[in-house]
Amino acid sequence: MSRAATVGPSSSGSSASSGVPSPQPTKSLYLAGNASPSFPAGDPGKVAVVAQAPLTLPVPSGGETLPIAVRNNTPGSVTEITAQGIVRDAGGQIVGTGTDQGFHPALLQPGEVALGFIYLGIGTNVPAGSAITVQASGKPASSSNTYFADLLVTEVSNTGQQVVGTIKNPRAHAVQAPYSVDVYCIDSSGGLRAEIGGFADVSTDLASGATSGFTVDLAGTPCPQFVVGASGFDQSAAGT
Repeated sequence: MSRAATVGPSSSGSSASSGVPSPQPTKSLYLAGNASPSFPAGDPGKVAVVAQAPLTLPVPSGGETLPIAVRNNTPGSVTEITAQGIVRDAGGQIVGTGTDQGFHPALLQPGEVALGFIYLGIGTNVPAGSAITVQASGKPASSSNTYFADLLVTEVSNTGQQVVGTIKNPRAHAVQAPYSVDVYCIDSSGGLRAEIGGFADVSTDLASGATSGFTVDLAGTPCPQFVVGASGFDQSAAGT
């Protein structure tokens, strides 16, 4: 059974102005699961990176997804959240870069945390002792009707091999596929550990209030504690 994860509020970030008091940590309705991680407050007045998983070295041949958490420490809602990672070796030389592949939720209210990941592509060669620095930013949201449409995860469970559940369109009009579902595995200390992605079963428009099932294959990744986010597209908001 699902419940909203308390992903409340560390390290770096950019966007918005400094000197603005941070809003109180709050939880998003668009993250669900059996884990309730709590993250540091992060730098005030900006979209701050508050947690990231450690690098897996060597980087797998198929590339690596590095889960990260960002918190909206600005007084208003933000969207179009982006993040970039720079990997440097022990001597400080740049040896790799990566970018985000989207965040859940895509529309982030003051004090809320969004989960995403930095993708290090196929062929990335990172020597032992390297470390990654992540910077994030976001834009003030002019409307709640955003192009990336957050979906409610209304039910979710872990079968051991898969994370299965249902999503629901909370908007007053239809949204469009594909509907991405991302599972973020949380370790025993509450830190980010891994990300595994998949898609909902429905591949057509999802009407207002309509639901779809989803199955995310864990591919052998241990994930007893997890948080899930999902989103689709709102063509009516394209270009806004």
